[in-house]
Amino acid sequence: MRTVQSYAVMFVLMVIMQGCAQLGVPSPESFNQKAAVAIATVTAVRTTATNLLVAKKISPEDAQQVQSGADNARAGVEIARILSKSNMAAADNKLQSVTVALNALNAYLAARSK
Repeated sequence: MRTVQSYAVMFVLMVIMQGCAQLGVPSPESFNQKAAVAIATVTAVRTTATNLLVAKKISPEDAQQVQSGADNARAGVEIARILSKSNMAAADNKLQSVTVALNALNAYLAARSK
């Protein structure tokens, strides 16, 4: 049941991040909205990795690597938030790099969940 939940969360986040405009829902545009989506994605990545580990679809080493990547992404969001107070362009760039990393983690987990 938890595995189904994590897949549902991951699917919802992917729709939010990639398909909002197609659904008629505005994509996150402000820095704070993008940061909130990134934090939610970190949570989804962590949950999915744990569920795939329990289902023996990824190794403990792979799960640890994903968790470390999620830790780095979470730290990156916090750095971006700090930067946003003094240099919005740098904050946006940092948040964009975090989003790229999270998308890579999501792609890996999606491939392993099949």
